[in-house]
Amino acid sequence: PNHPRPDRGIVNDVAVHPSNPNKVYVACRSSGIWVTNNALASTPAWTCITDMLHIPGLGATSIAIAPSDPNVLYANTGAGRGGTSFGSGVIVSVNAGATWTQASPVSPGAGVIADDIIINPTNTLIAYAAINTALYKTTDGGATWHMVLDIELSDGPTVGDIPNNENQPARFIHHVLLSPSDTNTVYCSADGNKEAIDAGHDDGAIMRVSHNGGVTWTLMEPLGANSGINWIGLSIAATPVEGSSIWAAFSGESGPG
Repeated sequence: PNHPRPDRGIVNDVAVHPSNPNKVYVACRSSGIWVTNNALASTPAWTCITDMLHIPGLGATSIAIAPSDPNVLYANTGAGRGGTSFGSGVIVSVNAGATWTQASPVSPGAGVIADDIIINPTNTLIAYAAINTALYKTTDGGATWHMVLDIELSDGPTVGDIPNNENQPARFIHHVLLSPSDTNTVYCSADGNKEAIDAGHDDGAIMRVSHNGGVTWTLMEPLGANSGINWIGLSIAATPVEGSSIWAAFSGESGPG
């Protein structure tokens, strides 16, 4: 979307309507959520649909459309790691973005570090949101949330392990996925902290998986312990022959992989 401040037009996430390819939502770094209803046109027209929240500089990091009801949208707002945008945490719309409700497990503020959000494909009331060091789950459409994982408490390192940390947490959860074949199976990845890795206090980025909707978690180390990886990205891909698979991209001192 065009914006008088070019940095505010940086797109963090894109969501396409499941049955209407002309309807596309984007989450922008410092200007909220935008939508177009003519995405296939040569010059699509974009409209900001979060202005009614009256939050200047709203940083939208991710947006999800409910597969079972495309009118239901969840968005995660706040700065990405190292960013300065204002965050309101999770916002929810049940009318395709016409109005929004602030439905966040954390208090709005400039310190909100928000990343992925994902909706259960068969139940619009169930969603997971990655905010700061924790993964939160709602089962009532965002009215209430409970923390199902705190990656800093579970896997360290702590704030004190990072040289010149300026009180920033060592880890942040970035990516969250649900298994297409079993929605109780949840995957998440958390980054490593380069300064802590260099200081010998951090073994690198990690993944965790839960097979019971976030009640318990198992550590996954796709490249083994002490890998020194500082970032893992997750995606699901499906083939007609093999079905769905989880794919992971990573980066570290030796470069991307």
